Amino acid sequence: MPVAYDEDYYTWTQEQAALIEAGRTDQLDLENLAEEVRSLGRSEQRALASRLAILIAHLLKLQVQTTRTQSNESSWRASVKAQRNHLRRLLARNPGLKNPTVMEEALDDGWGDGWSLAVSETGLPEDRFPDRLPYRLVHERAIFQLRRAIAQERHHLRRQPFAGQRAGGYSFQASPTVP
Repeated sequence: MPVAYDEDYYTWTQEQAALIEAGRTDQLDLENLAEEVRSLGRSEQRALASRLAILIAHLLKLQVQTTRTQSNESSWRASVKAQRNHLRRLLARNPGLKNPTVMEEALDDGWGDGWSLAVSETGLPEDRFPDRLPYRLVHERAIFQLRRAIAQERHHLRRQPFAGQRAGGYSFQASPTVP
């Protein structure tokens, strides 16, 4: 007798996989199986939002935190680079996440979480942080990156001194906006 989905999830998954492999699709728990497949997709979207949140938090710290050590700046810049690489791989493995609606939802979630993280980790007043996302998603040769939306600040952003001066943001290469 098959195990119920809500009684033993692990055994249920193994039974469902065995039924699929055996071609016995008439015995599948289609309702719960469909929900699990949808859940897998949502999990990838949550991973996208989480990566964006960390990226945004460190970009905000680079932009807003006026006093920082060289170690802090190096760490944040390394994190920005790492998150961009993770995002690149995630989107390469899951091209459906590039759907504008999916991407917009993930970016909205990532903005809120990233903003909160940056505020809590810096201890700075909330009014020091932008109230709207100051970055936009851009595409260049299938690589998604975040960049500053304000072009005139660009020349100030690369390798800013960290001894008490405001960095103003973080620069990314210019490329066309994602459709």
